[in-house]
Amino acid sequence: MELVIAITVLGVLAVVAIPVYGNIQSGARHHALEEQVKRAQEASVVSLESGKGPSSIGTVVEKMNQQSELILLSYRGSTKDDICVIGKWKNASLNIPSVQRGAGCDAAPTSTPTNDPVVTAPPITAPTTTPVAPSQTPAPAPQLPIEGSGVATRGNLTVTAKNVDKWPLGYRLTLDAAMANNPHLADVWTVSWPDPLAKSANGNDGFNCVVSDGVVSCTTTGWLVNAFKWADRVDMSQLSIQIQSSDGYTSPNKPKLSLK
Repeated sequence: MELVIAITVLGVLAVVAIPVYGNIQSGARHHALEEQVKRAQEASVVSLESGKGPSSIGTVVEKMNQQSELILLSYRGSTKDDICVIGKWKNASLNIPSVQRGAGCDAAPTSTPTNDPVVTAPPITAPTTTPVAPSQTPAPAPQLPIEGSGVATRGNLTVTAKNVDKWPLGYRLTLDAAMANNPHLADVWTVSWPDPLAKSANGNDGFNCVVSDGVVSCTTTGWLVNAFKWADRVDMSQLSIQIQSSDGYTSPNKPKLSLK
């Protein structure tokens, strides 16, 4: 009699426990599948945001497929806004519903409907954020060298911009300096002109040049000061100044010269 009772109890337990155990296994497999799909989708988005291109999605999915013998991943889309990663168990007889996740899926994540009595984990709704359009600051107007007549006069001294030649870092300005009537009246003088793009200036021997607050200033020194004591004009090739510009291209046609 006791044996019959024991067998009956075991039968009842088997009827109840086996389905429950099966549901627990199915739920665990479904949860593992969701986690694998989530990892693949997030890794694909990170790869796209780092600028690796659409092909990086396939690289991520293929690598994860190689690491898993039970789960098979696939995807569609080529940007983070339309990507959809799909995952399923390779053993179809387990009847585990497939899972998909991403902005390109109908829902994120979703599971394929099934009539099997399987315990499924609740879907994880991806947080939605409203994109904020970046504020656009108007680009500042490009600065240009200030144009002038290219001539400056102080007393009996006249300085003229003869040539403005471009060079790889900016431009080269050649001056013509001439005295009228009394050459010996010339002493130290400074020629300057505004150029907001100028970064540095380098004059030939006889000039000491600086750039300050967008103004190029070159002061005579050494032999150039003494040259006018015996001549009323100096060889133009000796009065060459190299200007380095911030853009390396723009140069004035006729700088606005001033003398002091």
